[in-house]
Amino acid sequence: MYFVAILLDFSRFEIALSGPQTPLFRYLNTPILVVFSVFAKRSEGVNGNAVDFRSGKNGFAPIFLGEKRRFGDIGFELPVLRHFDLDAFVVFLLFPFSGLRCFCLIRKEVCFTLLSQKRIFAMKVRDGLTEKGASVPFAAQMPSMTTVNDHVFWVGYVDWTVRDFHGYKTTDGSTYNSYLVKDHQIAVIDAVKAPYVQELIKHIQEVADLASVNWIVVNHAEPDHAGGVPELVKALPNATVVCNDKCKDALSHHFDTTGWKWKVVKEAETLSLGTKTLQFFNTPMVHWPESMATYLVEDKILFSMDAFGQHMASSERFDDQLPLSTILEHAKTYYANIVQLYGRPVQAALAKLGKLPIDVICPSHGIIWRSHISDILAQYVRWAVTAPVKKVVVFFTSMWGSTRQMANEIVRGAQTVPDVEVKLIDIDATHDTTTVTELMDCASFACGTPTLNIGMMPSMARTLTYVKGLRPQGKKGFAFGSYGWAEKGATAADAMIAEWGAERIRPPLTVRFRPDATVLAACFEAGKQLAEIAAAVQA
Repeated sequence: MYFVAILLDFSRFEIALSGPQTPLFRYLNTPILVVFSVFAKRSEGVNGNAVDFRSGKNGFAPIFLGEKRRFGDIGFELPVLRHFDLDAFVVFLLFPFSGLRCFCLIRKEVCFTLLSQKRIFAMKVRDGLTEKGASVPFAAQMPSMTTVNDHVFWVGYVDWTVRDFHGYKTTDGSTYNSYLVKDHQIAVIDAVKAPYVQELIKHIQEVADLASVNWIVVNHAEPDHAGGVPELVKALPNATVVCNDKCKDALSHHFDTTGWKWKVVKEAETLSLGTKTLQFFNTPMVHWPESMATYLVEDKILFSMDAFGQHMASSERFDDQLPLSTILEHAKTYYANIVQLYGRPVQAALAKLGKLPIDVICPSHGIIWRSHISDILAQYVRWAVTAPVKKVVVFFTSMWGSTRQMANEIVRGAQTVPDVEVKLIDIDATHDTTTVTELMDCASFACGTPTLNIGMMPSMARTLTYVKGLRPQGKKGFAFGSYGWAEKGATAADAMIAEWGAERIRPPLTVRFRPDATVLAACFEAGKQLAEIAAAVQA
């Protein structure tokens, strides 16, 4: 689903037409591609492919590298832009001989952001073409309150443009999910990140009078959820903060809590809202010490905090409104980069919460689970022990190509074993978020780095530091790399691999300067050995 949006404010854009030499100008009934460059000249296209603007005498001529899709009957192929920063560029279509002039063809989440800045208004799109006269009101396009059931409401905030979450690359944004339970008494469960608390308050007002809210349940003290609590306390004058003792202590260290009203709850304690009951379960180290889950007993709804969440901005709220594979991919990335280190606490939480009858899981990030609960629970069981699949990961960095040659040969060897997935990752072209996600469920790996300044390459030191912090369990692998006069790079990587707890299947495989046929043959055999380890994994 795409939107066409009409630009209202031209003041911040530099207009550049792809000049008259383009074939598009041969047909006056064909839309002309117009690019409004803003601050950057480079961004990401489909599947991470580059979208590059190259300077020309007529301005920035757009060069798109990535998937193309035909839109309706206009006979014009436009790249489908999957991930890009609003501060980079906006793509427009110009219809010279129609009453419709400049149109912005962008993903709907980006359209929402532009709408929020009141720089455009939207029109519905059918097959990439405007349905004339079908204007969409501004308010109708902004994510607002969503009904979970008759008395439970999502009142959170969708952060379309966040791209970093303490080192985790949130390529598709995130949500900060807050919920309101309305009974004889009213409870708000969790807040949002501080900059967006006024949106939360507006959403609450769509459901209830602010003075009628009795409880603010805080499951977790991290600022992406609790950052908005101080302003929420001010906005809800009759509300008492509900949390466990560790959370109260953490909140008191984060904020000035003078004058707050508190209700400190213990394990499995209940709180009656009238006809509905909240019950509280501590889930320590999933993923902070004070973490807690809240259960709505009569409705069988689990407010799971960070467990089962995803960093994923979407106008959809539920797991049956998007492809399950997409949601699970985001959930896997989230687990690998946020929760992976805490496998044992996750297993303990699953054992405790798994005894509850659950019809809906409402996490604090991403999509609400109501139709595929068994799928996400099954994945968490596997991820909690970083259960391997038949996969080999070779991740490397290279200086003058020698370590890259070795990596390629390791991959060639691994590919000789049937039914084994093999991934080659250049860490200088891949974010650590992706690398650690691939490592989480691999069976075996190889880590390659040349020597620089009597150590490994700084980029590999960064990656291994990140991986070591998350400690993927049960992995087998080795280090490799080239050197000039000091055999230190692969040796240093080998030591860090040992520190994260992986089993090293051989000493570092190294070569001085360039790999010869003998070294490449050793790389091939080492890759084959990695694949044989993966092939032995029981499905």
